[in-house]
Amino acid sequence: MKTFKKVFQQTGWQIIGKGISAFSTIYILAIITRLYGEYGTGIYTLSLAYLSFFFLAADLGLNGYILPKLSKDVNQANILFSIRFIWSIILVIISNILVWFLPFKNELFVQSVFLGSVSIFFSGLFNSSNLVFQNNLRYDKSVISQSFGAAASLLVTFYLSSVKVPISILALGPLCGWIVNGLSAMFFVRGFYKFKFFFPETKHIIALAKSAWPISLSLLLNVIYFRVDTFILSAWYSFSEVGIYNLAYQIFSNILVLPAFIMNGYYPLMIKTLTDYRVIFIKQIKFAGLFLLLASIVIAVLIWYLSPFIVQIVAGGGFEGSSRALRILSFGLPAYFLSALLMWTMVCVEKLKPMLSVYFLGLITNIFLNLLFIPAFSFIAASWVTVITEYLILILQITILWKEFSNYEPDN
Repeated sequence: MKTFKKVFQQTGWQIIGKGISAFSTIYILAIITRLYGEYGTGIYTLSLAYLSFFFLAADLGLNGYILPKLSKDVNQANILFSIRFIWSIILVIISNILVWFLPFKNELFVQSVFLGSVSIFFSGLFNSSNLVFQNNLRYDKSVISQSFGAAASLLVTFYLSSVKVPISILALGPLCGWIVNGLSAMFFVRGFYKFKFFFPETKHIIALAKSAWPISLSLLLNVIYFRVDTFILSAWYSFSEVGIYNLAYQIFSNILVLPAFIMNGYYPLMIKTLTDYRVIFIKQIKFAGLFLLLASIVIAVLIWYLSPFIVQIVAGGGFEGSSRALRILSFGLPAYFLSALLMWTMVCVEKLKPMLSVYFLGLITNIFLNLLFIPAFSFIAASWVTVITEYLILILQITILWKEFSNYEPDN
């Protein structure tokens, strides 16, 4: 009971933080949809989707890999911080080079990416701080940082839109938010750990890459299949179609953080339970799975019925296709909620390479189905393919873990 109390407490803090950031995100979307229409919304959200790959590349799930090692060597946090510091700067440069090779780019899109790319560095600072917050189960500090960042992003976007700047300049809103978020986190983390930058030795980089590459690549593949549909859609249709789909997806993605938050609080406890009490570990996985399944069904039903109302509140008018896309995406909620649990369960039992195979197959399936159906059915196809792919991943995860747990012997 004490275990789940800690999980719900930390999840509660994250929900509060996400509630604040979600309000900021939705309010910003409401501003953009009303003032810049479907075309402007498409440019803004597509630039965010493009940069999301680099945000993930700066993170690579390394917090989850390093976390179990901190009890033995607390300096691992500083090594990761230093590596991520340099790597984030490199990614800022790469993001601005690769954008010129995209077939659907235009001047506004390139400008938006250029301004927003600096956020990658500050997201790296925040992720490094979050490792320490997670290790100490102090997500309240993380929440405060995110809240400051959300407020800054909203205020800057509100001001810029009020003076009617081009849509690309609105990228300064999220940038300011990430600057405030990252610097606030670095300030609060000093109460638990003092980061000190140094140029990491090659052996540290190689050791981290050799050990963590399966989980890092799995998460990267996960994000690629998660958002590749947007880029395929943009290759066949206008930014307006992209804006319609991405509005629904932005709303949908705000819901998907709930299982991620639960797992952020639960994962450190899973590590401890698996080490000492394997049978209890399995029971806790079943309990968490049942809870996530029931929660996802309730939320999916609510989203199905309320999607026209939600889109109307955000967009004010038009964007009728967003309501249809959001309804379709809601069918995937049970799979997303459960796969979040099973992914970190696979990390715990060190099924990293099988996990990589799962997400690689998911990516190939997703790209194939999107290329097959998006040309004819636009964002409706993208929505259904997203749902189908996630259920495929869930089935594969269950199959692998079923075999793993069937070999477990009761604890003595």
